[in-house]
Amino acid sequence: MDDLVVIGKIGKPHGIKGAVSVHLTADIQWNDTEYFFLEIQNEPVPFFIENINVLSKKIVVKLKGISSWEDAKKLTHLNILVPKKTILENEWEQWIGFKVLDTAKNNQWIGIVEDFLQNNGLIWMEIKRANCNETFLLPYHTHFIEHISESEKIIYYKVTEGMY
Repeated sequence: MDDLVVIGKIGKPHGIKGAVSVHLTADIQWNDTEYFFLEIQNEPVPFFIENINVLSKKIVVKLKGISSWEDAKKLTHLNILVPKKTILENEWEQWIGFKVLDTAKNNQWIGIVEDFLQNNGLIWMEIKRANCNETFLLPYHTHFIEHISESEKIIYYKVTEGMY
């Protein structure tokens, strides 16, 4: 348990099929996360992830073997633990100053990454709009980032209609 750290707690059940909301105090790399541990009677117990949905204001996780609201309710308030190597330690800050291109619009230049903001476990890129001083926010999430070219200092971003 020495290499495990608490990154949040299980919240209320979400729906009737056993999904739960999670409340995070640290950011983790969800793409590579197949499981996490829940602290049950002071012992880490592994739970495998079936599905993760990052919604606008919360993260909903469906765990294998948890299939009802009643099962999910038993997990409420349990600590979530992951190996230390899973935690993202502001790795995104290395992308400040990178150009952001909209891959949905034939790699049209959107702007330059000015800063990153964290809010409720979500990370946002603050983008300075191309050819003016206005800024706007885009979610920093692997669902939208298609590729990052470190050599060219470009983030290829799949924008959804209305994001900027």
